[in-house]
Amino acid sequence: MSEEVVPDAPQVPDVPERGATPSRKKSRNRLFLPLITTGVITVVALVAVVLVSVTRASETAELRAALESEQERVDGLGSQLATYKDRELDVIEREGAVDSQEAELDQREAAISATEEHIAATTLKDGYVYTVGSTMEAGTYQANATGGTCYWKITVSGTNYSDIVENDLGKNGVIAVAVGPGQDFQSERCGDWTKVG
Repeated sequence: MSEEVVPDAPQVPDVPERGATPSRKKSRNRLFLPLITTGVITVVALVAVVLVSVTRASETAELRAALESEQERVDGLGSQLATYKDRELDVIEREGAVDSQEAELDQREAAISATEEHIAATTLKDGYVYTVGSTMEAGTYQANATGGTCYWKITVSGTNYSDIVENDLGKNGVIAVAVGPGQDFQSERCGDWTKVG
């Protein structure tokens, strides 16, 4: 096979627009290109400014909402604090009342204890011998005899209980005796004797 040689195609020159010359087209392109570039940059800048403004507005709205929420929380905490302070004052008042009542109870308890100690110190047990001024106080004593065999006696001290001043046997009910200095006292089956005067 043989190769055919194809002649180069003739080049077609650029056809200028109607009524325009090639130099005017280039100068127009040169004028429009900077204007278009400036317009594109301006539009991009405006879009960026709008986006930043929208973003900032959105952030500002979020921050305002968060601030309002925190302010409501602070107001609520302030209200709770006021309530707690009122309660604290109430507790302080109640503690003062409790302290006062405790002091009063301590006084009553001390008085009761003193009375109990006095009763214990002045109560004579049945079956023992007591000497006025040594193991018992002078005064009037009472017993509630419930049996028919109660015996008691008052003797002169130092006589080995043989010098009887007064005695009784078999009385029932409330019995009262008065014992003075220099005397001894003893009882059998009468119960405890309590000082009444």
